[in-house]
Amino acid sequence: MRSSIWLLFICALAVVAERKELLERIVVTKDYCPEGAYVVRLCKDGIWKTVVLDDYFPVDQYKRLKYSTARKGQLWVPLIEKAAAKIHGCYQALTSGRTVESLSLLTGEPCEHLSLNEAKDFSKTIDNTLIWSKLTDARDCGYMMCTSCEAKDGFTPEYCKSLGLITGHAYSLLDVYGMDTGDRLLKIRNPWGSESWNGDWSDNSSKWQKVKPDVKKELKPDGNTHGIFWIEFREFRKHFGSVEICKTRDWHETRIKGSFPSTADGPWKFVKIYVPKKTDLCIGLHQKNKRGNSSKDDFVDLLIVVMEIMEDRKMRTVGHSKRDIKSYVGCEIEHLQSGEYIVACLSFKHLDRDRRCKDRLTMAYKIRNRLVDIDPSNYYKPGDSRTRGGHRIHQQRTLKDQYRYSFFPRSTREWNTLPEKATTAATLEEFKASLTILPEALTGASHT
Repeated sequence: MRSSIWLLFICALAVVAERKELLERIVVTKDYCPEGAYVVRLCKDGIWKTVVLDDYFPVDQYKRLKYSTARKGQLWVPLIEKAAAKIHGCYQALTSGRTVESLSLLTGEPCEHLSLNEAKDFSKTIDNTLIWSKLTDARDCGYMMCTSCEAKDGFTPEYCKSLGLITGHAYSLLDVYGMDTGDRLLKIRNPWGSESWNGDWSDNSSKWQKVKPDVKKELKPDGNTHGIFWIEFREFRKHFGSVEICKTRDWHETRIKGSFPSTADGPWKFVKIYVPKKTDLCIGLHQKNKRGNSSKDDFVDLLIVVMEIMEDRKMRTVGHSKRDIKSYVGCEIEHLQSGEYIVACLSFKHLDRDRRCKDRLTMAYKIRNRLVDIDPSNYYKPGDSRTRGGHRIHQQRTLKDQYRYSFFPRSTREWNTLPEKATTAATLEEFKASLTILPEALTGASHT
């Protein structure tokens, strides 16, 4: 690296490069092109974009590549970096960022950020058991993980370097292992392979002398490997600030672009899903990232609610995301039973603004069962008597129905009058408990 262009993007790219199938999906043009035309695919704001590039790259005064390079003059690194710069406007738009953002851009998969830093005012504490459990679950699922080294708790970058660690650098997290002695170890790889941890459980640590030969052979089958090391969880917590989990799954995928209505009266468009047999479902809701965007619009709050359509045509909530003001929120449901479901993507903050959230949203569905019918054109809109598929959901005829369809205007008015503590509620259950809505007998809808 000869510049500070989104260092963690390049680090994440090195992590992704360990999965050949992911890299091949990004770089469409596999061979050298004499005409200098190349095609790269990146997932921006939840939508896969095909970027056509030439082979001209910025260079410094010595005619060297100004930004990132690859070994042996390979083009795939500067090509992917140039594609990222192109879809964000320029190279300068890549001057900062988080690893989780770059992983999503490169893979299009749902990514989870696990912070290992506690708040200075002790308002946030880290549950080590929960973090370890999430890491082992991610390992068992085969998810891709990476972690970022930080100078924290009074440790300087120079001190970290003396331990073989590079601050501001992303590492691959390859494995986790619980020893019989109670030690919890993490296997980490430096993508550049130039520096390695030299503390406890490093290659030359005396800790390995007390390990059973069969266990040692399992953990270090190739002996000492340059750039790959084991570190104990407590030491890991001291020197690493976060873990990013990229949930790579070979599931059926559908992506739908959409927007929120300009007024509370709607129309709010909900997607209907037909599930023929039990499956697992992952839904993500993206909004347009502000990177390289001249617009001053802030993120709006996002919320996903999945409701089952019962036999009596009433609704039952089966899953939901957290309500959060981020570029992405996700909802995962395991063992989703066969049936018909409505997926509602909601927001309340944007209703206070005199603008329409046009072309800002992308819904990404990943589902294990490829037979599931996800029809983006099959919307249920409050006020409609039928969906496009002809399935009757509601009839707007009675005064009771008119109250029912005014749920969003009413809930918005109630939301704006609630105290701050209630309006910052993170979960759907807290949100539902905070709202003052009409009685069950009047609304005629069943929500659990």
